[in-house]
Amino acid sequence: MIDGSRHKVMVAVNTEIVLLYWNVGKYLNDCMLGNARAAYGKQVVAELSQQLVMEYGKGWSEKHLWHCLRSAETFSHDQILSAVRRQLNWTQLKTIQYLKTDLQRAF
Repeated sequence: MIDGSRHKVMVAVNTEIVLLYWNVGKYLNDCMLGNARAAYGKQVVAELSQQLVMEYGKGWSEKHLWHCLRSAETFSHDQILSAVRRQLNWTQLKTIQYLKTDLQRAF
């Protein structure tokens, strides 16, 4: 019972983390950057990172925000939900999102 409950908690936490990071990336892309990535995008991400680090801690670095943005650009909402159901964690998804082709990612 204990192991089963721990596993359920782990899956629930992983699901929420992956969805949070994907949603942050989606918000960055759609609402803050307007699908633009020039110097303006770098400045926006840097400033947002500073604000998030002050409020929520060091886990919100610029690099992490760029990973979130990449996940939203790479995966659709349905793909993220499907991956989470298969219990892929954020590190695994980060690795997959940087593969070069859709075929590699699907494999």
